[in-house]
Amino acid sequence: MKTALIIIDMQNDFALPDAPMGVAGAMAVLPNIRRVLEHFRAQRLPVFHVV
Repeated sequence: MKTALIIIDMQNDFALPDAPMGVAGAMAVLPNIRRVLEHFRAQRLPVFHVV
């Protein structure tokens, strides 16, 4: 089985607090996304950003 990280719709228009289409609580998940992303990159595992 292969492992990959898929990050979906982490765009400024959704994530920033005063963004036009801001999602409540989006900023709260950023530290976890960053931590997992850094782990995947350090392990040279594939990362996909879907917008």
